[in-house]
Amino acid sequence: MSKFVNSFVFNEKSYHYYDLKRVFEKYPILRKLPNSLKILLETNIRNVNESEYNYILETFLKRDNLRKIGFFPNRVVINDNFGISILKEFLPLKEKYQNINPTITTDLIVVDNKDEKEKSNILKSALARFENFSVISSNNQDFTLINLEYLSTMLYSRQKDNNIFLFPETLVGTDTQVSMTNSIGILGIKLNEIDIKSAILGSPIILEFPSVVGIELFGNITLGVSISDIVNALIETLKISDIKNKIVEFYGIGLKNISIEDRVTLSNAIIEFGAVCGYFGMDENTLSYVEKTRGVDATLIKEYFIKQGMYDNQDLTYDEYIRFNLSTIKPSIVYKKGFERIEVKDVPLKLDSFKKGRVVKDNDILIATISSNSSLTLLIEACLVAKKAYELDVKINKNIKIFFELNSLQIKEYLEKLDLLKYFEYLGIKIVIESSKELNEELILDIEEFNLNVVSISSLDENNINSKIKSSWIMSPALVLAYSLKGNINFDITKDTIYQDICLSDIWPSTNEVNNKLLSIDSSCYQNKYKDIYMKKETIENLKDISFDKKILDMFEEKEEEYININEAKILAIFDEEITTKDIVPYGEITPYTQVGFYLESIGLKPDQFGTYEKRYDDVEVLKRGLFSTSKIKNKIVFPKEGGYTKDFENKEIVTIYEYAQKMKNQNKPLVILSNKKFATSYNNIQAIKGLKLLGIKVIVAKSFEKNFKEDLIKVGILPLELIEDDLKELKGDELITIKTTDLKINSKFEIEIKKADEVKYLKVLSRLDNKLELLYFKYGGILNYLIKKQLGKI
Repeated sequence: MSKFVNSFVFNEKSYHYYDLKRVFEKYPILRKLPNSLKILLETNIRNVNESEYNYILETFLKRDNLRKIGFFPNRVVINDNFGISILKEFLPLKEKYQNINPTITTDLIVVDNKDEKEKSNILKSALARFENFSVISSNNQDFTLINLEYLSTMLYSRQKDNNIFLFPETLVGTDTQVSMTNSIGILGIKLNEIDIKSAILGSPIILEFPSVVGIELFGNITLGVSISDIVNALIETLKISDIKNKIVEFYGIGLKNISIEDRVTLSNAIIEFGAVCGYFGMDENTLSYVEKTRGVDATLIKEYFIKQGMYDNQDLTYDEYIRFNLSTIKPSIVYKKGFERIEVKDVPLKLDSFKKGRVVKDNDILIATISSNSSLTLLIEACLVAKKAYELDVKINKNIKIFFELNSLQIKEYLEKLDLLKYFEYLGIKIVIESSKELNEELILDIEEFNLNVVSISSLDENNINSKIKSSWIMSPALVLAYSLKGNINFDITKDTIYQDICLSDIWPSTNEVNNKLLSIDSSCYQNKYKDIYMKKETIENLKDISFDKKILDMFEEKEEEYININEAKILAIFDEEITTKDIVPYGEITPYTQVGFYLESIGLKPDQFGTYEKRYDDVEVLKRGLFSTSKIKNKIVFPKEGGYTKDFENKEIVTIYEYAQKMKNQNKPLVILSNKKFATSYNNIQAIKGLKLLGIKVIVAKSFEKNFKEDLIKVGILPLELIEDDLKELKGDELITIKTTDLKINSKFEIEIKKADEVKYLKVLSRLDNKLELLYFKYGGILNYLIKKQLGKI
């Protein structure tokens, strides 16, 4: 047993764990690691061989960004948009290799509840065939927060050697279901499809050791400030900081003022700046939230994180520091014309017309809308404003049509349980599913006769505003209500009176009031919401008539090579300009008279049924035909002709890239792509990688590669080679390329043979197999092939 394993007794039950304090005793400096790095330290110590301990400990001691470490998730969460594509690959593999299964818990959340027979068959088949796999059906409910409110456990347990081991929950996924769990002390990372599939089959995610930016929150939130104001202020701060590929960790005394619901908003905002994640450590807010949403006692979770030195600790060492003063943030609203954000105190300065009619005047509010799509924190804040206004007998201006657009039964239940929704009704706010923006005839005549500039205000951006409204503003739900009590926007709401001697400070709830209301929501609300959500398994016998598209198996070539041996490959394309993934994979509407259009017509679809490329890329035939089909792509082989074409030199005719690739596949001839420039700039689409593999590309030779694109090429078994000195200007495309080595080495340099008739020349290249793992992946034809062989016991 590892020297770092320890145990403790809780409620008369013994638990084992990998004790970080034993590490800290020998290396005291690691005690001040950020909480996110402590989780990474624990997961590495727990999962690597003891022979690798020294490397791991040295990496964390030096915090060396040039070194790589593993991230070992114990759960995957994916939505059906990604999940169906993954299952379309895994189900044929399951038929071929009976024994493969997800090695970690895999949750697929159905967010699109359209009754599609194909999708239903895929989900049922996967449930029947795979272990460690579950499908959660939302049944037309809003399950945006299900991972945060229900699925996540904070701690995982596993039986090992007759002992129960505890360890932190770590998570990967494809959308905000993952990033939002960073708000409750779970280290979750968004990944692309290739890495998700690898994680499902048991591979750690290899990370360059991440820098951690510590954002210290301090100060109190001032009157009228909402989470939107905090996010916008943070965005302005981050514009002068580089957080790309770094972990951002929030800490500081100001955390006590930020509810979990608002931490979610901050975590998601951080991701938009390219950070690995926006992480909040475990604290009292977290435990209260867990108990509120799950109806459980979270004492064991607290005990574990305290023992590991990861609970509510502030004295930690970060690579970079940002101080973020909450008390300096001012409330602001957005002027929809130009989407200009303006501090509320400056709103009167923005106004330039002050005409009066008989009934209304310029800058009067005539339509106000609060949407239930706002966060629960903001809605509770608005309800508390309504409550205080009602108690002070302040009423909404009679000319205003004000609505609460309530399209969530869960939100309705929460607000009713808190006994708050009634205050909206007391103030005359109409609770509707969709609001009407019609004005009465008297107001319309007044507006037209005096050319008045009247106003609408809303908590969300709206498009269907009445044509008589000339100015529209977006603000928090509580400010929508506060401005509606005044009836006009021509005043400084932070200082001027709203009604008689009543000011905003008299009706605005404190942060503690809002947070206490949040915490008082009965756990039964959440339990009812997530009742009977798991799709039931059917027997395989009931599903025997369901078949799967086997063409995707072209992604998984079975090989085991100790050297490179590519003989007389044909050149598919030569590019003299930088290639982006948008050049490789088209976007937008599929048009007739294209390879994809002809294919869709052949299966019975009409042009108005084609849809977009993005929605059809899980169809292998669409992906293969769509590759390199953009009209502006320039293949030197057929210059000056532009578009997805190449030349079949054997028949002396110009054909589409897809047609030539298919011909070479039928003749069992390998294909290469050559580029005089960088290949795959602006890499953001995994479909480009899958498509290249499906077309039969074995090698790409280029001046350079986008880093992530290069890594993903290797993960599907495509060899990236970089030009060392020479260029490709003399090549025409009718040459044959032979690439042979005697072994596989990291960054080996060698010559490739270029043959044309009796003429032979050689080109120096650098192999971009940059580390041992990449050598391993290429040897077995890609990471998934390697993992399948490993799971089947063939390695």
